Amino acid sequence: MTKSFADTSSSLFIRTGKESCEKFLGKFLDIRIRPFVLRVTGGCGLMTPEDAIGLQNVRNALTGGPRGRKSLPRFTGFCLFGGTRMVNRYNPRIIVPGVTEVVPPLNKFCPGSKTLGIIAKVGDMKHSRHGIIVSDECDKSKPKEEQYVTIVHPDQDSTLLVQPSADRYASWHDEANECIEICDHLRKGHWKGLMLVYNGGGVVEAEIQKWGKLGQEDPFWQVLIVDGSGRKADQYARDEQFKLDHPTIHVCSNTEEDIRAALLKLGALVYEPSTLFKKNGKNGK
Repeated sequence: MTKSFADTSSSLFIRTGKESCEKFLGKFLDIRIRPFVLRVTGGCGLMTPEDAIGLQNVRNALTGGPRGRKSLPRFTGFCLFGGTRMVNRYNPRIIVPGVTEVVPPLNKFCPGSKTLGIIAKVGDMKHSRHGIIVSDECDKSKPKEEQYVTIVHPDQDSTLLVQPSADRYASWHDEANECIEICDHLRKGHWKGLMLVYNGGGVVEAEIQKWGKLGQEDPFWQVLIVDGSGRKADQYARDEQFKLDHPTIHVCSNTEEDIRAALLKLGALVYEPSTLFKKNGKNGK
């Protein structure tokens, strides 16, 4: 049966204030998906081109390489991320690199996963033929090729937009706080969790600190920081005292192989059953 564009569109939910959005939370009840939640966070608009190159390492580590090789472990579970995409303000076909681009490929290469976006309404939203514009806050004094807008990412299973009220704005911190609330709800259901950090600024720094503090009380709050990804990630990856004080903080280098090994060790990646069967030498011969 041929599907229309409406059939393949992702769901969009809006949560106002402290009200509950049971339909979005119901996405976590899919028993076909492993009870593991991965929070992916990090840099977006202020990431340098040099730091952005390594995003491919994260993407490949999660999806089993650039083509989703079945012989490599892949992510299975629920993945929470920012749910946005940055595009050039004057040519929306140009995608600006950011951490939110490493999650949507899971939809194609990781059939045992769901991608769930959390977006904070940080200003007046606009509807355009290129998607819903979440934010148009960029430095207009920069050259046109460096200006961008933030839109709702078109490739995700479901999206939750959070706002204090119809007339009041949220902040980017509200995305991180919402993810913590959701993860805490899942923690109480005996799920496993992990936050993967690549690059990032002040908002990401606050999120690292919150997960680190929570991890002092409960091992659910595992954090993997990619060293060599730039900015706040590098700062905390190299802070020996911080890591000593927060036992759930882990660090890996910015290579596909090292990120994959760390994700596998922390339980985010799994081998397909048939692959694991062969790896154990039980191929029936």
